[in-house]
Amino acid sequence: MRDGPPPDGDLARLSREFAYTCDGDGTITWMDARAERLLGMRPGDVLLALAVHGEEEKIARFLRAALNGPTEAWELAQVARGVPRTLAVWAKPYVHGVLVVGNVLADSYGP
Repeated sequence: MRDGPPPDGDLARLSREFAYTCDGDGTITWMDARAERLLGMRPGDVLLALAVHGEEEKIARFLRAALNGPTEAWELAQVARGVPRTLAVWAKPYVHGVLVVGNVLADSYGP
């Protein structure tokens, strides 16, 4: 016996993945609904302004690397909806900036 697809919204509520694009200075130019829901991002937000204090240079290095070619996973600390969160992100050059995909890492794991 096969199950049918999950109810609408269940996958979106459980998902911790997101995607966004930004220009070379880190200004958000587009994001999917999950980035908005999970991270509270809006077009025009600037990644460096969303960095956890002390992480600005790391985010700037990430952007420079992504502008020059595909990146492997980077771990970034960013304020998301007012709370510091750890993100795992991958990126590549895209149009006039960078395409970023990633996920929000769990604060803790259950038993």
